[in-house]
Amino acid sequence: MKRNFITSAIILVFVFLSTQGFAQKKQNYVPEKGYWQLVTNHSDKKTVTVKFYNEQNEMIYEETLNNTKMNPQRKKVRRQLYYALQDAYNQWALNQRISSTTLIAKGK
Repeated sequence: MKRNFITSAIILVFVFLSTQGFAQKKQNYVPEKGYWQLVTNHSDKKTVTVKFYNEQNEMIYEETLNNTKMNPQRKKVRRQLYYALQDAYNQWALNQRISSTTLIAKGK
């Protein structure tokens, strides 16, 4: 009886730990800060303009891609846009902070 209880407890612990190892968070590539917008022309579908905006709807970066089709439904495209938006937002935020501290320092 005691041996069965110990064996059952060990199996339960093993099953519990093994299921925790497989639990992974899926990345949906939805930006936390800002958003992106794809602009295409109906006559020229291979030219795409990507615009990145912050939370206050201010454009922080714009890039035009020629001879490219971008389908935002594809995971690869969403991942590329997600990381590009993060980089653009971080650089924009860094420049905003530097210019604001310079203005404060000049005021003293």
